[in-house]
Amino acid sequence: MFDGAVVTFATTETGVIAGGLFNLVGGDSIHAVAELDSETGAATSLRLEPSANTTVSSVHVDQGVLYVAGFFSRLRGVPVDNLAAVVVATVGIGPPAPRSALALHASRPNPVRRDGVFEFDLPHAAPVALDLLDVRGRRVRSLLAVTWRSAGPQRVSFARGVLPAGLYFARLRSGGSSATTKLVVVD
Repeated sequence: MFDGAVVTFATTETGVIAGGLFNLVGGDSIHAVAELDSETGAATSLRLEPSANTTVSSVHVDQGVLYVAGFFSRLRGVPVDNLAAVVVATVGIGPPAPRSALALHASRPNPVRRDGVFEFDLPHAAPVALDLLDVRGRRVRSLLAVTWRSAGPQRVSFARGVLPAGLYFARLRSGGSSATTKLVVVD
């Protein structure tokens, strides 16, 4: 598939970034750095336009920035000295999409015998509350009283205590939004 050596690679959400000493990938003219789709195997040029006789010896992807190191003097027509950070706009290595909705994930473990953990995502900082409801929708326990939390992933641990075996629902509330998931308690 490559007409030369692949020296390094970095995984992304949708595939792999390969770097090395090559000029063709699958018959396409792609020099030194290529993105490979994990489902189709198709290669895409990142249009870095490296200088001639380029070798990319290291690639790293972090929040939409591709860091490239090796033996080259130009990328995208800009003089560089063997190291460059390039903002890329491909699907697999773009910055993480901001969370747009409140999300509550199932308890771990589920079913629960003793202790468990709920994880949830907040799209922005806000006050939140997490309650356990019985099958009739009545609150049987507050797992998190109204508390201000920052945006991003969150965790709340809980102990079963004297909660009887059965089916329950965890309801997360924040502002005008809510999210619900099932919880099974077993003996």
